[in-house]
Amino acid sequence: MEGNLLLDAVERYRRGEMDEKESLFFEELRKNNSDIDQAAAEHMMFLQEIEKVSDRNNFRQALNEVESKLMAEGVITQKNLEGQAKVSYMWGKYRRIIGVAASIAGLVSISTATLVSYYS
Repeated sequence: MEGNLLLDAVERYRRGEMDEKESLFFEELRKNNSDIDQAAAEHMMFLQEIEKVSDRNNFRQALNEVESKLMAEGVITQKNLEGQAKVSYMWGKYRRIIGVAASIAGLVSISTATLVSYYS
């Protein structure tokens, strides 16, 4: 089976669009050919992950819409961070990124100083 035909067959099988005869043939083909079975399993896992991401994005969008609606109605308000709270929030959110950037900067500066002192 060609790659595109296999992917199309996997998608149709997963959605239940195959008739019984086609479904049995596809299952038998997967049992007899391990390469096709592996490719079908990988594609099914890929489709499941895509659906999970889509569900998560739809959920976030729904939450944002509800939040916007409640803010427009005045039921909730957005709290502005001030002073120390803003720094603590940013530190908690970007701690790992700041650590990686600082490590790279330290490594580059030490290696540059070593190279300059070696060649001078």
